[in-house]
Amino acid sequence: NTSLHVSGASVDLLGFGSMDESLNQYNFTLNTNDLVQGVNVLTILAQKDNYQYQTIQLLVNVQVRTTYLKVFVESVERNNSDTINTQFGEQLNITIFYRDNVTNAHLAGAIVNIVGIGGFSEIGTQFNYTINTDNFENGLNILTIFAQLNGFQDQTFQIILDIYDRETELLLFINSIQRYDSETINSQYYESLNITILYRDNITKQHIYSSIVSLLGLGALDELLNQYNYTLITNDLNQGINVLTILCTKDNYQSQTIQFVINIQERVTYIRLFIEGLEIFDSDTYLSQFDESLNITILYRDSTTDAHLTGANVDLLGVGNFFESGTQFNFSLNTNNLAEGINALTIISIKDNYQSRTVQFFIDVQERATYLRLFVEEDENFDLDTIDTQFDESLNITILYRDSIRDTHLTGAKVDLLGIGNFTEFGSQFNYTINTNTLVSGVNILTVFAQFEGYKPKRIQFFINVEERNTRLSLYVNSLPKSQGESIKFEANELINITVYYIDDLTNNSLNLANIELLGFGILNQTGMYYNITINSNDLEKGVNVLTLFAQLPNYQAMSVQFIIDVIDRATQLQLLLNGDDVTSDPVFEITIGNLLNVTVKYLDNQTGIGIPSALLQFIGEDLDQNLTESLLLNQYSLIFNSSILLIGVKLFTIVASAPNYQINTIDLRIKVNRVSTSINTVSGLIFVDINPNENFLIQIVLNNTDFGGTIKNATVTYRWGNGQGILSDSNNDGIYEATLNNVPTGSYLISINAYAGENYDFRDDFEIVLNVIAPPGPDITIIIISLAAGVVGVTVAFVLYQKRFKYPAEVRMMRKIRKKIGKGKKLKPLTVDTRSNIITSEIERSKEILRIQKEIEDKINKSTGGDSLE
Repeated sequence: NTSLHVSGASVDLLGFGSMDESLNQYNFTLNTNDLVQGVNVLTILAQKDNYQYQTIQLLVNVQVRTTYLKVFVESVERNNSDTINTQFGEQLNITIFYRDNVTNAHLAGAIVNIVGIGGFSEIGTQFNYTINTDNFENGLNILTIFAQLNGFQDQTFQIILDIYDRETELLLFINSIQRYDSETINSQYYESLNITILYRDNITKQHIYSSIVSLLGLGALDELLNQYNYTLITNDLNQGINVLTILCTKDNYQSQTIQFVINIQERVTYIRLFIEGLEIFDSDTYLSQFDESLNITILYRDSTTDAHLTGANVDLLGVGNFFESGTQFNFSLNTNNLAEGINALTIISIKDNYQSRTVQFFIDVQERATYLRLFVEEDENFDLDTIDTQFDESLNITILYRDSIRDTHLTGAKVDLLGIGNFTEFGSQFNYTINTNTLVSGVNILTVFAQFEGYKPKRIQFFINVEERNTRLSLYVNSLPKSQGESIKFEANELINITVYYIDDLTNNSLNLANIELLGFGILNQTGMYYNITINSNDLEKGVNVLTLFAQLPNYQAMSVQFIIDVIDRATQLQLLLNGDDVTSDPVFEITIGNLLNVTVKYLDNQTGIGIPSALLQFIGEDLDQNLTESLLLNQYSLIFNSSILLIGVKLFTIVASAPNYQINTIDLRIKVNRVSTSINTVSGLIFVDINPNENFLIQIVLNNTDFGGTIKNATVTYRWGNGQGILSDSNNDGIYEATLNNVPTGSYLISINAYAGENYDFRDDFEIVLNVIAPPGPDITIIIISLAAGVVGVTVAFVLYQKRFKYPAEVRMMRKIRKKIGKGKKLKPLTVDTRSNIITSEIERSKEILRIQKEIEDKINKSTGGDSLE
């Protein structure tokens, strides 16, 4: 009643909450979002204790908020139901602005979809969606966009996508050269054209993979490395204009076609002409002859590839077709088929799709060059030659009439010996036989004329000089041919058989009934084909005899031959045997002094090999001159003597053999007389002996004759050792030589034994005994060392003396000394060269002196009792 504000009351908006009291009123903020869309009945209840409560009811009609929708496609705002033209494979970015129409606020959380496709993404204050046109059909596609949010006005929006194929481009390349639509490409048959197509997206310029690219009517192109390729063989096209179309297709891409023209022309060719390997050019003239076979070769080839055109038709117009052989065309043309003179010939070469070629040339057919050769009795004669012949001769005249180039015989040619007769063709020659009896004596002029159609004629002129018939005389002496003036040796009392052939020099026939005389001896006798006479060399003078043979026969040349016969003594030969050994080829012989020497000689006729009786054979040399004794039974001569009559050394002899009417023959002989071979040894056979100190040592030596056997007695045997030297004696004459060394002191001793039994014995080297005197063990060995040293010195001195003086005789030592002086270039004393007789005399005197000394030694030995004792 007071209309005053009731403070502190409870005021509620039922179902929503209490109102707030402020400034004498109660307030409540209601968000319509908490209401349902449409009519909402709201009740407010106010109450306070002691106050009447109050209610009020009101109706709230909640309506959606108005909104608006803006659509942008690729940033371009679109209106509802707009049609958007796009291509297959495009990415379209659609942006939606869905906002409160009053506040223009972005409606966050709204659901925005393209119906049946997908929902937009909310980014900031807009909604975005990207569509790929690949997911749509070509043509018109209606897209509906629906946007909604509770409490806000729903919005729908439609756009129409008109999707068409993607724009493309097509580029054509032929053999890497870009070609354009309707362009004409000139090509030739048998060429290979590489066609390349670039089929690309016109916007991105990217290769369109897996497209169908076809060369219509020919085939599909192969895809390789972002391009499409096709190799076109021009053989697959027609000659002339060929219109080709390439079609490129792929779903959702624009199809592309390109049309181009290939003009197939005949392939350019060339032709080359060869005759007998020689190249001939157009309008050339080839010189030939009659009866020639010309090998014509054509090279008909592709000018670009230089390849042979197999299967082409090549004709020699009016004559014949060429045949194909390998990489060329051949034709064999015989000039007999052409006219004499100049002939014009044309060759045409044809092959489909290739340029035809012609070549014209000329062949000048001339008479074939020939040559003529003349042979008389197989000897070639030349123009104006003179042939010397004789009467009653048949001359065989042969003509070779031949082609000069081919050297072939001209069969059927006519060859005449003018004025006499025609030649006869025989094989590859023409023959005529003329008898010289039909010619006049002296010089005759003859002419040969040869001719043949198509060949040059030839003539040759020659002379025949008819003379007497020639002869020759052949001489044989004892069946051996001999020449004019030859000297033949014959021995005394030898038969000489002289045979002569008197021969016609041309026919080589022996001439019968001829008169042949060995001047001074008589007429030869005819026997068959030869003439003969036999004489004895005793009928001739000893020495040189000149003999002459003279032969004659009417109408034949007389002939003579002169030869020489030298009559000599009969040749001989000697055969020498010494003690039965044949030493003829090497007459050298060694013998030991004291042996018998049997000298046997056979003196033989050199021709018959028979021994020559009653001959004188002499053995001469070394003060000997003795005749050999003939043995008629053995048909030999011999001489036997003891070699003791000769001195030691090399002896030279000559054997001389002679007999009447026989040649004297000699043989030189060298005989070496050797000393008797010997050896020195101890009786015991020991050369190393051991004894005790101060014992006696008995030396017992035996001298052996190694040539004749047994021991050597009466020799002089000496010894040398470190304490002196002495003589060994053979007191029992048994060939054992002894000497005693008394009280031999301790030490080793070399005892050298030397023997001499005269010049006929050879004691070349000293014999040595080694004596070892061994002392019993003791403290002092000084004496032994001194003795051993003295022994060694003694042996060394003895060896040096032996090498320097006693090893060789005085004469040898003198010669060695002379040689050393010559080698050192020292001046020598004059040498006296003794004659053989002086040397023999000197040697005898030396032997006497040795015998004298030996006798004195033996006398001394006989005076002693037993062997000498030396210390």
